[in-house]
Amino acid sequence: MHTFSASVTDGKHADMRADMPRGNMSSGGNVISEANPASAGNAPAGAKDQPGASPMLEFRDVRFQYDSEDFSIIDRLSFTVKKGEFVSVIGPSGCGKSTIFRLVNRLLMPAEGGILVNGEPVGAKSSGAAARRLSCGYMPQQDLLFPWRTVAENVRIPLEIRGGFSAQEMDRMTAEVLESVGLTGWGQKAPKELSGGMRQRAAFARTLLTGADLLLLDEPFSALDYLTRLSMREWLLSQWEQEQKTVLFITHDVEEAIFLSTRILAVEEMPITHLRSFDVPLTHPRSVESLNAPEALALKDELIALLRKTPGNAGGASAGITAGAERKSTADAESKGTAGAESKSTAGAEIASAGNVSGKRGGIT
Repeated sequence: MHTFSASVTDGKHADMRADMPRGNMSSGGNVISEANPASAGNAPAGAKDQPGASPMLEFRDVRFQYDSEDFSIIDRLSFTVKKGEFVSVIGPSGCGKSTIFRLVNRLLMPAEGGILVNGEPVGAKSSGAAARRLSCGYMPQQDLLFPWRTVAENVRIPLEIRGGFSAQEMDRMTAEVLESVGLTGWGQKAPKELSGGMRQRAAFARTLLTGADLLLLDEPFSALDYLTRLSMREWLLSQWEQEQKTVLFITHDVEEAIFLSTRILAVEEMPITHLRSFDVPLTHPRSVESLNAPEALALKDELIALLRKTPGNAGGASAGITAGAERKSTADAESKGTAGAESKSTAGAEIASAGNVSGKRGGIT
């Protein structure tokens, strides 16, 4: 599994906890929070989409604060993602979406509360076959394939970290996953020989080989051109339907969220105290034309209106919150500029951290 993106410090926002509404309802979505228990009209995340399905991911009263800040960017957040769901998280830059991912894969540790994956606390030791499967697969915005490795050697990294596989088994599993993402015959190529879309498919193949049932995809198509993004959306949707994984997907693109998701969680306040849940009223299979359906257009308008009101967007909040979001965006840009130079020295450590494993870095250098 690859978690090579640079560490992010979210922008400093005004401490709004004292007067933050908890469990408020407005038209359209259901508020998901610890103060908003399940009911027929206000179900927890995933309950209506996957009736009878057990939770894959649970946040229980989670609070997190960066050391450099004097407030909690995530404050008593509770939500649930059911097995088999494709859930997108949308919200302004700097609001803490990627922080949620880093808490799930243990690159960050919560100050309070609990995080469960498949019913087990994140980081809990497993035995037998489960011990060889990572709790989640994390795909960041950049593919971050190691340039000194071939495509196949990059894709097999999670198998080397997990351990217990022979060379023949790793070759077979790598070949199978490359075939599943349409990269048969490209395994011995260098990453620089692949197009942007092909590199993202290789990165997704690497994520699949974590063996995890929960995949965290952090804006994986943001660096691609528009036409390639359209193609990759359709490809990812077909992969989800085929693999039957649970996906948590971060995007700033409302249309992308609607096309891919069974449900959308929207950040509407900062710090994040709750997430508003919107069911996507589209059936499968889907095509680009599905986005022209009246119900899809209505949901798009509602989500855009909500995001425009969310603190951190233009005209949406106090100067302190806006400045914090802008500072975080600047920090992101600076970190991206140095990420390539740092990737060799930091990637192995971040992979091990995200996979809850240690002591195996020698096998991936």
